[in-house]
Amino acid sequence: MAPICKYANSGERNYRISDKDGAIKAVLDAVTSAFGSPQSRADFDGVRLDYADGWVNVRKSNTEPYLRLIVEARDVAVLSQRLALLEKALAPFCERQVDTERILSHVGS
Repeated sequence: MAPICKYANSGERNYRISDKDGAIKAVLDAVTSAFGSPQSRADFDGVRLDYADGWVNVRKSNTEPYLRLIVEARDVAVLSQRLALLEKALAPFCERQVDTERILSHVGS
């Protein structure tokens, strides 16, 4: 049996944002500028970009004024760097960040 890989995960991070479409574009632009083209992209339940060492999912709430962001990376250091980059991209759009969860490690596949 192959060993189970552990990844660092941001948990769901919620940002109060009025221009959710503009914020999503800013996140996607920041990710692709920093990390290049993703290995895959899924456009359901928001947008998910997959890379060899992790993924980013950004989606808007249709019932609340929130943008939701989840980031997973191979380790906490990479996760912290990615979150810093994405939060910088979101800063011009944010009214405030809410319900922030601390960085958690979880079992990934």
